[in-house]
Amino acid sequence: MGGVNPKEAVNPEEAGLQTLDGTDWEGVGDLFKNAQDYVKENRTCVLVTLRKDPLSLVYAGGGLNYDPECLKASGLWDEVEQQYSRSEKAILSVQFTPRAIMFALIFKNDCFLKDFEVCNPSHWCDPDFRFHLQQSKDTLGFMIQVEETQGLSSSQEIGTEMGMEAGLKIFRTSTDSGYENIGVHGLSKGVKAWYDSGCANKNLEDIG
Repeated sequence: MGGVNPKEAVNPEEAGLQTLDGTDWEGVGDLFKNAQDYVKENRTCVLVTLRKDPLSLVYAGGGLNYDPECLKASGLWDEVEQQYSRSEKAILSVQFTPRAIMFALIFKNDCFLKDFEVCNPSHWCDPDFRFHLQQSKDTLGFMIQVEETQGLSSSQEIGTEMGMEAGLKIFRTSTDSGYENIGVHGLSKGVKAWYDSGCANKNLEDIG
């Protein structure tokens, strides 16, 4: 990690923190991305980074990118349990990228979509994936697929097949519509229109 020689610090945590603490939110992402593994695998360093740049969760190591405390620091998980005004449950299907994290954060603050409880399984082969599919279908919920520039992942493609077999409504959007919005506004309008229409159309809907 640039700027500090780890040997000059008491321990790796201190070495990482000395640099991260002196870096603003605009530069901390690149700094953390290129940091030594001991920094990316250190909980304190990761938490400090995430409070400045939530998108850096992608680069956390040692399993910290799935750690509850780190997920809360990034804003992807709520600090306290939330109550949702809608009974329908949704499934979020994304690849683990900075843009996917940005999408999820914007989704959580959308005036309509924030009222849905959303499950984000790590993979279609997650033992709970079929359970979440059925739960979403039973509550007249839906699946959201976020397609990256390079296309859907193989896991997302399998998830599409499983969702269609289950008769679940799927909305597909992409990360190509700009970093500020990333398709959330169009998705929100599409989901609301589907509910307003009575949810009759269960075909996959590409929001773009």
